[in-house]
Amino acid sequence: MNIAKIYVWKVPVLLYGTQDEMIPYKIVKKFSEENNCRLNFVENGQHWLHTDREVAAMRKWEQTVLEESRSIIPNK
Repeated sequence: MNIAKIYVWKVPVLLYGTQDEMIPYKIVKKFSEENNCRLNFVENGQHWLHTDREVAAMRKWEQTVLEESRSIIPNK
């Protein structure tokens, strides 16, 4: 199976719902390992993070990633 390879990725993180029925965990894990990125989880989250709880978790994750990226990516 061919998995996409990322060549430029300044903030290598992924968010994965543990109840994702579209993409098996082993594929996401392999992708994250091959692209040296951190894999974060939404417990009991589905593929389409859409419930209030899932969206809240995603927003919290986004805020964390944005804060981390400020120390990695210089301002222009």
